[in-house]
Order: sequence, then C-alpha cells, then structure tokens
Amino acid sequence: MTIRLQERFLTRYSFILDVKSRKHKHIKEYGDFQTPLTLAESILTKLKSEGISPSVIIEPTCGTGSFILSALKTFPNTQIYGLDINPSYLNELNTKVIGLKQQELVNLSNTDFFLKDWNKFISQLQTPILIVGNLPWITSSTQGLINGTNLPKKSNIHGFTGLDSLTGKSNFDISEWMILTLLKVMNESSGTLAFLCKVSVARKIFKFIYKHKSPVTRCTIHMINALSHFNASVDACLLTLDIQAGSSTQTMTVYPSLEATSSSSSLGIIEDLIVNNLEAFRETESLHGKFVIPWRSGIKHDASQIMILTKEGDSYINGQNNKVEIEDTFLYPLLKSTDLAHNNVNETHRWLIVPQKTVGEDTTTIKTTAPKTWEYLDANRIMMGHRGSSIYKGKPPFSVFGVGPYSFTNWKIGISGLHKKLGFTVIGPIQNKPVVLDDTSYLLPTSTKEEALFFYSLLNHPVALKFLNSIIYWKAKRPISVKVLSQLNISKITERANLDYIYKTISDLNTEYKQELIRKYYHHYWVE
Repeated sequence: MTIRLQERFLTRYSFILDVKSRKHKHIKEYGDFQTPLTLAESILTKLKSEGISPSVIIEPTCGTGSFILSALKTFPNTQIYGLDINPSYLNELNTKVIGLKQQELVNLSNTDFFLKDWNKFISQLQTPILIVGNLPWITSSTQGLINGTNLPKKSNIHGFTGLDSLTGKSNFDISEWMILTLLKVMNESSGTLAFLCKVSVARKIFKFIYKHKSPVTRCTIHMINALSHFNASVDACLLTLDIQAGSSTQTMTVYPSLEATSSSSSLGIIEDLIVNNLEAFRETESLHGKFVIPWRSGIKHDASQIMILTKEGDSYINGQNNKVEIEDTFLYPLLKSTDLAHNNVNETHRWLIVPQKTVGEDTTTIKTTAPKTWEYLDANRIMMGHRGSSIYKGKPPFSVFGVGPYSFTNWKIGISGLHKKLGFTVIGPIQNKPVVLDDTSYLLPTSTKEEALFFYSLLNHPVALKFLNSIIYWKAKRPISVKVLSQLNISKITERANLDYIYKTISDLNTEYKQELIRKYYHHYWVE
C-alpha cells in the first residue's frame, strides 16, 4: 500500500470510527432502542384483548413509529399523537403514515419530553387515554458520564437526603422520571399507561404507586426478552398501569411472558421493601419483625491500593506493589464478599488498615500511637484525598465508613451482598485479631462463638430461608442488603427450630463448642 493510499485509508477509517462513536453516544444519550414492529403489534393486541379501548392514543417518544403504525391497525379510527425530539425520525414516520393514507388520524410533533406542558396537553383530551411506548433506557448518572443533556433538570426524584443521596441512591432511570411524570398528570384523567422498560424501573414505579396511593387500579408486568428484541442484556418487561379515580392497588402481578395468561407471582410492599413472592411471605409472615441485634455493613474505604495490604511472609505489600512497614495496631484481617460466598473464612492474605474505631473519629492520634502507620498514610494523603465519594468531604483524614464496635467483635455471622445465594457463615478471629469485612458484605456481631453458632443454625433453618427468599429480588445487582436482612426477627425462628435441630446443624460444622451456652442462648432468645 502506498503512503497516499495509507493516508486515504486512515482518513476513511477515522471517519467511520467517528461516525460509530457519535452513533453510540446518541444511542446511550437517548436510550435509543427502536421497538421492532412485531413486538409493538403484540403489545397493542395484548392491550386490546384486556378490554382497553382508548379514545386517544399517545406515544411520547415515538421514534420511527412502531407503536403508532401498530395502533393504526389495532385501534382503527382512534386519534393518535406521536411526539419525538428527533425530527428525522418524525419525517420517516410521516412518510409511512402518508403511504397508508391515514394522516388524518395521526398528529406528529417535534417535541422535547422534558419541556412539554403535559398537564395542559392531557387535560384537553377525551378519556380514556392510552399512553404507550418505549422510553429511554439510560440512567441519569450515565448521562453525566457522557455529558448527555437528555434528562430533566431535577435528578433526585425520590427526595433522598444525607448519606443516601451522596452514595448514589438519587441516581435514576430517565424512563422512571418520564413514567412518573405521566402518572402524575393522569391523576385527574382515566386510561392506561403501557411502557416497555427495565424490570428495575417497573419495581420502583410500583413502590411509588404504593407509597403515594396513586389512582392505579391494576398494575402488571409481562416479562420481555430484551436480548432477542433489542440485543440488550437486561431484565425487561411491559409495565401496564390502569388509572381510574378511586382505590389504589397494593399488589403488582407478574407474568412470565407477553403471551402468558397465568401469573408467576404477585409483589407487595412491607416497610418500603418489595416482597417478591407474596404467597411465600404470607406463609412465613410470623418471622417478620425487628431483631434486637442490627445487621451491619462492612467497611467502606474506596482506596484499595493504599488501605488493603497483602501479607507475604513477614512483609506487607500494597496495591502499588510497594513494601509497607507499619505497626499492626490498625491492621486487621480482611474478608471480601467472594470469601464469604465460598466459605473461605478461616484464613486470608489480605489485611486492611482501619484508622478509626467509629465513624468521624479523630485520626491524628495515629501520629503517636502508630507513627509508621501515620507516615505511610500521610505519604499517600493526596491519593486518599482524591476518593470520589462525597461522604469523605469534611471528615478527618483517611476516614472510613461502616465502622463501629460491631466491626471488631471476635465472632460474627457474615454474608455476601453480591452473590445470588443465602450463604451465611460463622467468622472467627484470624491470627488472634478480629476479622473485618468489605462493604459488599454484611455482618451480625455476636458476643461469643456459641452465640454465632446459635444464630448460624437459626438463619439456615428452612423457614428462615423461605422467608428471606420471599423478599429478595435475586436479579438485583446487590440482592442482599441490611434492609432485607433486618426484616427477619431471628428470635421468632425458635418457634420452628428446637434444640435437637440446632445441635445437629452446629455439629455439621465440626467445631468445638460449649453445649450449655447454646442452651442458654436458646432460652434467652426463645419466643413462645
């Protein structure tokens, strides 16, 4: 290849990459997954079979018009409104509508959803109204990463404050905001909202409906194969909300597919937490309640290269592969969620520097109690100061979170928050020091080994596992949380677990213990 041909090739290749990059950014910014016509037709046919007969149909982000074209077939002679921010999509759709000679039924508008006066628009339409479509599949945080502008001005839609807001709970899906906007403006009207969305979004909408007693008389989701339809690896569904002034539904019915006529489960709410299987929950509801000892999260530090050391012989190596010489005063054996999930809890090569015993504790005392540790941390002060989370702002240098007296108990129950199983494990000291956990793990502190063994046997009782499985959403990124674990009153498991069961469960661990202490704990926590 000549130099000139090489230049032409590189110029052409760079252009292709730039086009692909811009197209990729557009898809990410606008969550631009166009709905296949066959899927749109199936959805509208499904809605019609359920008795939905709208006076007006609206598609608020119509794109190239799959739902509008399907609506023209399924609901003939119904007035249809299509809105979209992309004028080229509207031009393409308008050509198709003209070709069908049905332009008198379709009103297309180049409109930004977030600037639209939806209250005024909806109030002028005849009811019942069907608002249907496929809204952007993108979160507000992703918009920030790509410098996108396709989002509303307000981002904290659920009003999170304090630590929840700072640690990212205020992040939301754009489609979630849009559906909630339409739900609110439909409060004074009647009709149906039907949207393709992520299952996680549908669950949040259901929680909103329950909390605010929105006039939704029926709430359902039909699972959709997003990989097949959109080449997207995400749990997706058709969310359908029937709106009518009056009572507000307390359940969400789940169907395994769009074609299914029998539901696979029903969802409910307890203490702001979604119950994933109401039937199983009701069978074990007696276990629901607050336990006297709270579950805790592991330690959050966001500086693994500095704070986590690997022990090699008598030396410690940090994440930058540098040898570290410090006192063992603030060093503790560390177990991560993977260790807990695989029950590898008797030894570890990881050690964590924990400079505080409680959140917010002054760290300057380390200068005198462990000068080498202070020198090491101080040498890495700049890197520690670059930790992204806002929770460290205004706190003592080298601060951590999720730390308290409970972190340093010699015995505890641990469980991974990330893995898709209920794997409780008994954790004891390593090299005569209490073990600490990372922030993707959860722990129940105990005063003795026997108390930890006692709780272990109760938590692994079939009725306890059934209760927890009824409220855990296993497809979540972090299915197990403090909030989930805190729904179980461990004391009440003694109603189903006698001493023989407890002794048998503990004996399977092949560990020494004092049986009289187990008996003591059983009678202490026993519930009649």
